[in-house]
Amino acid sequence: MKKNKQKTERFLVIVPHRDTRVCLRKYFNNLIKAGLTGAYTFPFVIPAARISKRLTDNELKYFAQGLRSAVNEEKFCASVMSMSSGNFSADGSLFGYRLEIDLPAGIFPGIEKNILTVFNPLIIGSFFVKNNKDQFCDSAKKISEKIPAPHISFRAAAAANMSWKSFPEETEPAQSSETVYKWKIGKLSWLPR
Repeated sequence: MKKNKQKTERFLVIVPHRDTRVCLRKYFNNLIKAGLTGAYTFPFVIPAARISKRLTDNELKYFAQGLRSAVNEEKFCASVMSMSSGNFSADGSLFGYRLEIDLPAGIFPGIEKNILTVFNPLIIGSFFVKNNKDQFCDSAKKISEKIPAPHISFRAAAAANMSWKSFPEETEPAQSSETVYKWKIGKLSWLPR
């Protein structure tokens, strides 16, 4: 079996506190148990920007400080009615809760040269949808109407680098390959209190 070259993309992400991620994981696991299919899992982080290179600890710290100022010392909130999808990579889209804030201009001081794409709206990625975005979103919204969605709000969050790799995985020579996605989240830079 030949090895396939991996394609790596880098992102600046906002990582909600673990308690929030656990709550989200339980809810979306319930959607899967109720019959939701057709998407890959995602690590319950919020992509803020696609970046050209890994950001340093200081650059993450400055972004975290700017983000705390942008939300005016308040919580990040997402209403239960704000399930949404948005662009993520050339391969597909994200589906999850939409946050009730947008990133303001000037939020990336000193790292603008590394920013390839800024993501607005901000979505807590719960699923990565490759080809069937509209069909998946319709199915997810119908199933979620039957399962009470938790209200999501959090104050504790961090900024981090995330690498995202996609590559075809060949199962057997006679079978077609399936895409595999892997990610790695770097060191967290917590937003100031």
